Formats: sequence, C-alpha cells, structure tokens
Amino acid sequence: MTSSAAKPAAAASPAAIRIDGIAADYGHGRVIENISFDVMPGETFGLIGLNGAGKTTLIKILLGLMEQAEGRVEIFGKQILDPAAKAGIAYLPADRLGASGIGSLPITDNVTLPALPKFKGQLGLDRPGMQRWAADVTRNHHVRPNDPDMYLESLSGGNQQKVLLAKWLENQPLLFLLDEPTQGVDVGARQQVFAAIDRAVRAGTVVICASTDAEQLAQICNRVLVFAQGRPVAELTGSDVNKEEITYQCYTGLAVTQTALAP
Repeated sequence: MTSSAAKPAAAASPAAIRIDGIAADYGHGRVIENISFDVMPGETFGLIGLNGAGKTTLIKILLGLMEQAEGRVEIFGKQILDPAAKAGIAYLPADRLGASGIGSLPITDNVTLPALPKFKGQLGLDRPGMQRWAADVTRNHHVRPNDPDMYLESLSGGNQQKVLLAKWLENQPLLFLLDEPTQGVDVGARQQVFAAIDRAVRAGTVVICASTDAEQLAQICNRVLVFAQGRPVAELTGSDVNKEEITYQCYTGLAVTQTALAP
C-alpha cells in the first residue's frame, strides 16, 4: 500500500476487540491505566508512543501473556481469560529472529510451522509437500530469492519479515498483532509488507499495530491511539492520521503527562 492508497473503511458492525478501563502493574508500579477503545472489523488500529509508553504491555495483555489489574478485554465477544479467545490470534514480535522466526532453519520449516497438521501423513511429515507449499506461499509474498531450502538468517531483513508475515497470514488469523513490523526493513520491502497487511485486512483480519514509526502508522491505520507514560493522550482518526499529527501528539502528550504526574 502506498501513502496515496485508500485505507479500507471499518465495517459498521459490532466491535471485534473491546478494551474497557484496562490497567496493569509491573513490579511495584502501574505501567498502564485508563485504556479503553474498540476495534472494528476491517480496521487497522495503531498504537504509538515513545519507548516505555505502554503499547507493548497492551499487546502482551491481548496475547494473554500479562494479566490486567483492572478492566475488561473482549476478543470477538470472549473475555481474554477464555482460552477460546486466543484461537485465531497471530503475533509478529519486533525481535524478528529472536522471538518470531528460527534463523538456523530453512524457509520451509519457518513458514509451515503453524500449518504442520496439513502435512502429517502415516509415515510422518510430507517434506516435498511442505517445500512445494512454502515455495508457493513465499512466491505470493514476493520473497527473494524464492528458495525454500535457504536458511531464514541468510535472507535480508525485509525478506525475513515477508517470510514471517506469510507464515501467519496464510492461516488467515482473525486478529493479527504486530510490533514494529518494518523495523530494519528496506524501503521496497516495506511497501510489500504494507501491501500484505492491507490484503489481510480486506480479507477480514483485524490488525493492531504497535510502533514508534509515525509514518508507518499513517500509511496503514484507520485510527491511532497515542500513549505517554502508560496513559492514552490522543486518539486520531480521519485526516488527523498523518505523520506530522501523530508525531506532534506523541511529544505534546508526553509533556502534558509529565507535568500532570510531577509531584
């Protein structure tokens, strides 16, 4: 997707994700509080703030990796504590090789990992079938070179990210959580990543993207929630979802929050 491309409008239907009055503690202090928003079907929702603002903490709560101290989280009508709420959630963390992919394994193994039941036979895994499927998937996602036997770590950062996006998007998740999806990605691959996200949203996936990159969120998001010191300071919609306004709200929100919290 380019900056001039129209963002798909969110559907007029019940909220897919509902977050109401969330607060969370870490150690002896409160790290986020008073977080409330809905995400609609067909929407890409952005979370932004300077490092430590709280956006990654919220992602962890949505994944069920961290419990909230207050508030309620519903994913497609189910509370986050319900194991069924986690079905259909995909997560692409910022640490590409440390937490998302396995650099020392071939592309085939990385991209087929969530789909292994498709290739299970009486004699074990159908390796030729896995390789053919991986080659088709990575071709569709413009991975270069398109060689399923190559190790993930041997690819450029942008092509690694396209492999990892393909791994999850081919399983058509209901909710896709992204953390810094274009970190360390070159300009050409960045646009292909945006296009893959756009296709997923148009196919029905709800996307929540946490980032420190205002330009990135301006390109792909319908709405952006700005954080400062664990608190929401602005929610931007429509024409306000642009690089300049997002950046302005990040810094002014931080200054206002620091003043309000000063002893």
